[in-house]
Amino acid sequence: MKATALEYVQTHNDYGSYTAEVLKHFIHQFHIKTDVIGVHGHTVFHQPANGYTTQIGNAAIIAAETKCLVASDFRSMDVARGGQGAPLVPIGDKLLFGAYSACMNIGGFANISFFNENTQSAFDICPVNIVMNPIAESLGF
Repeated sequence: MKATALEYVQTHNDYGSYTAEVLKHFIHQFHIKTDVIGVHGHTVFHQPANGYTTQIGNAAIIAAETKCLVASDFRSMDVARGGQGAPLVPIGDKLLFGAYSACMNIGGFANISFFNENTQSAFDICPVNIVMNPIAESLGF
């Protein structure tokens, strides 16, 4: 799909407003004291080999509407440093599954994390659900 710059910005802002509304409802419903909200955004362009990644979901709008501190754009620094744009994967895998030497996440793209005493690394392997979704839809799922 191709869109104009104006359509991109509007979608970025609309998704930020939508995310803020969902978060406000969730915070209120479960009476959560919020110190900071971490927002990954929704990836719309991702080519780390070419040095770029872009997520929509305007964090400034989320911060303004929720009145909370917002941490966002987790992928860009990792890509700028030569990574795959998934800096939270190895940290999350280590904290949640530290008893294992490797973890595989099967999502839109499969990625894998490896651990040893001194090094953690993670990278994408191949497309998974991004390929399977159209097949599942064609089968009526």
